[in-house]
Amino acid sequence: MQTQRSLREERQTVGADESVVLRSGWPRLVLSANERKGLAEAIEYFAETVSQEAMYCLRHLSRLGQRASYKAHADRLSRCRALGQHLRRPLLDGWEGQMGLYGTTAGLELLAKCRPATAFVAGSFDPCDGQLAQRWADAFLAVANFTHLVVQDFINLPESKYWEQIRTTLRICHLFRALAVADPVIKAFAHQDMGSSGSIVPAVLSTLPSTLTQDGFKDLAATLYTTLLDAKHSGRFCWGAGSREAPDTWGERLFMWGSVIVAIVRAHHVGLLDSAQAHSLCTVPELEGFVELVKGKRVFQDARYRLYALWALSHLTGDGCTSHSLGTGFRNRPGEFKIPSHLALGQIDREWLQEEITRTCGQVLDSEILLHDLHSPYHVFWEDDSEER
Repeated sequence: MQTQRSLREERQTVGADESVVLRSGWPRLVLSANERKGLAEAIEYFAETVSQEAMYCLRHLSRLGQRASYKAHADRLSRCRALGQHLRRPLLDGWEGQMGLYGTTAGLELLAKCRPATAFVAGSFDPCDGQLAQRWADAFLAVANFTHLVVQDFINLPESKYWEQIRTTLRICHLFRALAVADPVIKAFAHQDMGSSGSIVPAVLSTLPSTLTQDGFKDLAATLYTTLLDAKHSGRFCWGAGSREAPDTWGERLFMWGSVIVAIVRAHHVGLLDSAQAHSLCTVPELEGFVELVKGKRVFQDARYRLYALWALSHLTGDGCTSHSLGTGFRNRPGEFKIPSHLALGQIDREWLQEEITRTCGQVLDSEILLHDLHSPYHVFWEDDSEER
């Protein structure tokens, strides 16, 4: 029987076809270039299916506007839509179901990257797809409207549950990510010719507030930046702005810093954060400390936390070293972002990162427990207690 070898040794024996080992245990899964392409296309198809499903999972907010705390915003809430943590169609015409910032920001990301969105930004939407375009445009603007309302107004509404949510560090990171992805779509709407026969601008656009523009989203980013900075104390990010409770376990710290780094890079890429703001959120010594944290406790800790942290660090490579492993171009893969200069990884760290990603993927794929016990970033149970954050 062949003895177990390291992933590095296995990679050296693959050969000139540049196959990639995705599983380190038995049976080993080695993908050829064509198989990698097929896998990438399947992932893209799945992402597109999920994105379009989000259009049918929207929650209406008119009933929220009937509550005393929200009556002043009732008219605008009637034009907003939100989503829950789970992509589940409502039971009764959009009224039923959980909703909050995690699900809504995830939905905004999906709606901003689906094919109708990319075609709209490129100005190449097929007129034959007008019905789909209209549904997408209505959905995107309604979700963007709610996101804007929460950050602009509900942050000053202490009696609202969103007052607390928007001060939660991980939700702020997701908001930054969502705004960054939505930025080119908002820009495209701003440049739409309302009188053009090929325009897909929905009627709802004329009823939206004038602040729901690209400049308005930059104002939201300024609010989020101030709130996120308020969550940082003594070089650590606490669970929320104004809080002094910070992650204390290895996995929690990886998840927190990984989320912050992704938010910084993606927001900086579209100009929602400048270099000085990025530096105030993450300095060079803090990044070095995060890298050392990732390198530590390799054997006994949950490899999924490390994998999440490695994904965050892959944003700091100028060539997207991790995206090349499948040999195909994913949309907005790591390496396509403008990295704050002080955060870019050096050659040694990049080489370590590539090897560590391969090793960690092998650890996750080898464990049936890890494979069957995954939680998305919107639904995470932490290591030190049973409380869901």
